[in-house]
Amino acid sequence: MTTPSSLAALPRTLLISGTPPDPSGVGGIILADLCPLFPVGHLSVFLPVAAGQEPEIPEAVRARMTLHLALVQPAANLPALARLGRPGRGAHAALRGWQRRTSHRRLIESAVAFGLAQGVQRVWGVLDAPVSIALARPLAEALGVPLVTTVWDDI
Repeated sequence: MTTPSSLAALPRTLLISGTPPDPSGVGGIILADLCPLFPVGHLSVFLPVAAGQEPEIPEAVRARMTLHLALVQPAANLPALARLGRPGRGAHAALRGWQRRTSHRRLIESAVAFGLAQGVQRVWGVLDAPVSIALARPLAEALGVPLVTTVWDDI
């Protein structure tokens, strides 16, 4: 049986997910149902979003968490290197990888600052999107806290 004192002992958790806890899809519905199970003040959510894509998280869910929306910059257009044949495709892949690593490094820095400010004691990574898959482990390592994961098979 769960008692109020055992709920208070739950570690402060930082959730990172590519899916917002909102009713726009199955994953969001599941998260919107799970997030309110945390005591108030025990769940911080780091949510990478594209510009203009702020999720519509129900107030009852939002009120129980500290939310940080992290703006994900769209990838810059790269020159048409593919027309240069194999060397061009290789250069294109290298530039795209550099863009991704740079973007992920900035997101991790932002998430670490947020996690430290919140005093989190573990990271919950919902591995449902490339960004959350790439960030969950390095984030937990940078914070020096355990990583627990939920793996969804929708990608």
